[in-house]
Amino acid sequence: MFCLLGGVLISLLFVGPGGCATAPPPPSESIIPILRAYHRDLVTSISSGASSSDQARDAYYAKLEAIQPPLPDLDSLKELRAQLAGRVASGHLTQEQAESSLRARELDLLKRWKDMAAQYATEQREIQRFRDEYEEGLWQQKQIEQGEKIFRDRPRL
Repeated sequence: MFCLLGGVLISLLFVGPGGCATAPPPPSESIIPILRAYHRDLVTSISSGASSSDQARDAYYAKLEAIQPPLPDLDSLKELRAQLAGRVASGHLTQEQAESSLRARELDLLKRWKDMAAQYATEQREIQRFRDEYEEGLWQQKQIEQGEKIFRDRPRL
């Protein structure tokens, strides 16, 4: 029984109530400064020559993969990196062109994650505002009903 119930609960986490798979929530606003710091470390490490581009990106992507919930489009960034490495190896691109393309995509994703986090936070605040208004309305309605009951049930002279 518990296994069946547990399976249903787990499936509801990954499949929404409508039966469609739900995407993981976007990164929170609080994670954005951390993502920026990771990217800054990547740029600093490469520009200072402390590590090669591949080593620095391996470390950067490992940090990004550790973030929960998973970052949207991180897999596509890793795929682009692999494609660019293949094109460099085949001679279709120079290392500098590949670096430039990858750097642009990383910056684009950082901006996109920031925008997603801001939009999600705004939506969550709006939902909370609606909940608060609803609860306030329920409280007021209950006060009115209690007042009417007191008036209705008072002793008549």
